Amino acid sequence: MKLINSFYKAVKTGTYGFLLFAGLLVGFNAFALAYESSLPDRWYVEYDGVTAYAKYNVGEAPLFFSDSRYPRGGVVTWLDVMRCDTNGDGSFDFFSSHKSSASLKPRIEPAKDNGWRYQGNVPNSYSACFVESNISILTPRGARKEDDIKTDIFYFVVKDTDIIQPV
Repeated sequence: MKLINSFYKAVKTGTYGFLLFAGLLVGFNAFALAYESSLPDRWYVEYDGVTAYAKYNVGEAPLFFSDSRYPRGGVVTWLDVMRCDTNGDGSFDFFSSHKSSASLKPRIEPAKDNGWRYQGNVPNSYSACFVESNISILTPRGARKEDDIKTDIFYFVVKDTDIIQPV
């Protein structure tokens, strides 16, 4: 009987030990997620800006140049939304969007890239447009950090000699 009681105590203590360990692990992860969520977004992602040429040919995918840094790296997602005034009334409505993602290593200094082409649909007639770009990164514990920018207005022209009309 003594042996059974000793065995029962050991199993009971081991179970409590496991539950205590699991509780500490869950508590630590919850604290780490709360901590990461409270940190400023710029500690994970910084989008300094995107520049574009003043005009592109109708149907041509715009070429942009951007500076961004990811001090801690991670899974990065870009969402680019093009808004255009296609009828000349001054209202910039949703035209198209494109989303992409990649897993990146930490990058402290902004990357001076050779440019990237917009991958969404583009206007097939004279239009004034701009792109709203959102970049987000998932922290190791799953918190989402993001930064947004907006380009200056650029134009899609039928031929290079088209006069750019102010909007």
